Amino acid sequence: MVCTSDTNDSVDSLWVALKAAYPIGVAYSSAGSVNGGFGDVGPSPVSYWVVDGWSGARAGNQRSASGQVYLVDINLSWAGPMEDLTGQAATYRRDVEVMFTGASRTAQTWVDWDGFYSGGLPTESDTDWSNANPSNLRITGTRIDVNGRPMQKSIHQQRLTVNVYGGFDIDAASTVAYSHQGRRSNVDGTLFGVWTGSQVLFDSLEVVQVKHGFQRATFRFICDWFNHLEQELCTAGEGNQLVPAFDGSGQDITTITRTGTDSIEVFHAEAVWRQPYKQGTWGLSDILGSDVATYVSGLFS
Repeated sequence: MVCTSDTNDSVDSLWVALKAAYPIGVAYSSAGSVNGGFGDVGPSPVSYWVVDGWSGARAGNQRSASGQVYLVDINLSWAGPMEDLTGQAATYRRDVEVMFTGASRTAQTWVDWDGFYSGGLPTESDTDWSNANPSNLRITGTRIDVNGRPMQKSIHQQRLTVNVYGGFDIDAASTVAYSHQGRRSNVDGTLFGVWTGSQVLFDSLEVVQVKHGFQRATFRFICDWFNHLEQELCTAGEGNQLVPAFDGSGQDITTITRTGTDSIEVFHAEAVWRQPYKQGTWGLSDILGSDVATYVSGLFS
């Protein structure tokens, strides 16, 4: 690159020339020989090359009649599909990363969760505390609390993290987070292979700017076998007279017989369902966009 300069060899004109021809974070505007090594790349391959940065040096004793000669390296980043870059069908994408983590949560338990693996969880309306028939909140099953004190049980979960690299757009990310974060899906089918919509919570979204004009958006989902439900103790009485509620049936008591002495008894209290996460109106395409959602879903099929 030849840049005009004053008698002091000022580099001001170099910066002006570079910013004009190769603005950082902007798509490269002239194909030149950039794509030569890759052949015919897509319908408009130039739009996929973005100027990442540049560096240069003044070569010793190299001067033209019009100014100082600089040797400049222009660094370009490919921002398009790898299939377009290589001309080969790509099974996996480099702009999307999917991470899986086995996890668990500790839940207070009055009625044994094991009895609900095969079904019996309440409907969405039956976990609504404003429902006209609150008796539907009552949990039926094997009671395992001790005199009203809950047992602590580990509930199986999976955590799915999806990183998506693309153009920087903080406004779009904020809209997605505001609309759907903290809510469970209402999809009738499955998400991530085996999870029903009500089991999948859109937990959080994090966006980080990467280099010039790019971002890494991190979408976090939590999948829970029991729809993220919680159990709560039922009480009877008023004011400071509150006591655990019992229903008067044989389920209230577990009798343990001891040889040669009196039996001992463990009392069991009533419990109700509580749903801390409202069910939203989203599918994966609403969160990730249709293109990434289709790719991610295909990984679990």
